[in-house]
Amino acid sequence: MDNISHSLVGLALAESVYQRSAASRSSSSKIRALYWFASIASNNLPDADLLLSFLLPPFKLGYLLHHRGHTHTLLLAPFLGLALAWAIVLWNKRRGVALDRFDFWAILGLAVAGPWVHLGMDALGSYGVHPFWPFSNRWVYGDSVFILEPLIWLALLPVLFFGTQNRRVRWGCEVLFFGLLAAAWAVPLMTWFSALTVTLAAVLFTFGESRLALRWRADAALALSALIILFFAGLSQHVRGRLVAENAEFNPSAVLYDVVLSPLPANPFCWSVMTIETFSEGTRYRVRRGVYAPFARFVEATQCPTRQLRTTASLREVASIWGPEYFWEGQYQASVSDFKIFRNYSCAWNAYLRFSRAPFLSEEAGDFLAGDLRFDFEPGASFAEVLLPQDADFCNRYTPPWDPPRADIFFN
Repeated sequence: MDNISHSLVGLALAESVYQRSAASRSSSSKIRALYWFASIASNNLPDADLLLSFLLPPFKLGYLLHHRGHTHTLLLAPFLGLALAWAIVLWNKRRGVALDRFDFWAILGLAVAGPWVHLGMDALGSYGVHPFWPFSNRWVYGDSVFILEPLIWLALLPVLFFGTQNRRVRWGCEVLFFGLLAAAWAVPLMTWFSALTVTLAAVLFTFGESRLALRWRADAALALSALIILFFAGLSQHVRGRLVAENAEFNPSAVLYDVVLSPLPANPFCWSVMTIETFSEGTRYRVRRGVYAPFARFVEATQCPTRQLRTTASLREVASIWGPEYFWEGQYQASVSDFKIFRNYSCAWNAYLRFSRAPFLSEEAGDFLAGDLRFDFEPGASFAEVLLPQDADFCNRYTPPWDPPRADIFFN
């Protein structure tokens, strides 16, 4: 998820623990600041893996393979927190701020738990994590929550706004709050009913949390965030089951390997979907991408926001036999054997396949561009498109050991 969400969750966790401390009864702003800093910093610390991107040039390929990498694992995450806690203790000694036993263990616990919380939040999306390294290199995908879910922001922002008297911090909260409302009505990915949901949630969440006692405000915000996540996670399982069943009905000769899901922001009625399959007795690879509307009685797929078909990958039209629940943007097809053969000639392609869940190849003037249909929304090399280096030295560079998501198709 985005770093603002990570920060707000860290803040709410810190405030919840702080309200149970003796320092809260004496209104110690310095101790409270330590709680907040330890939790916010630790909830963002795993993203320091950006620095590891330089281990595998070109930088973009290194980023794709090392981001959500070793620092996003259950084994290494607590050590990041311990290092942060040690730095906080040393810094605190220099400042001469006394901590009682509860404060010491609370700050240590927040620092150690933060990277694990970060990992759990990142596991909710379709990008994926591999939390069980080195025991398993398999990617895990939650496919449940949009990378920036405005309802979670709105549930957690009141904790920060009502928890401080600092004018600059409150001003920043107001800018974020009203900016989010404006974006809800202006961003093309938002429908009028999702924008209305965000607006009503902003009013209800803020008013409701303002009426709570300070001791319970952070707890209520965290519980509300958890309910939002559980709602989308449960709906994700429902949508996946429907897609698998209906795909088998409309494509009885195809073999379905994966379904990629992501709800649109604050919108349970519209889901970005991909089906990854093979057909023609396993010789052809196909990725369909579009929008699925699980409650087409109320909102049909054609009423959902869609991306423009300005992609790097060459997409074909999909036959219109799927019904009002579906709006397919297009489909990508390729030869399974061509992808396998290219692995024998390109170490960079082999490395890219350790990241890509819905891979495609594009050739221009003898150069090969590797991409992932999950993130291909404009022509040319954007976020996840990489111009594959052809130099032989690349084969000797360090590539993380992640299992290729599409090993089931291209490595058998």
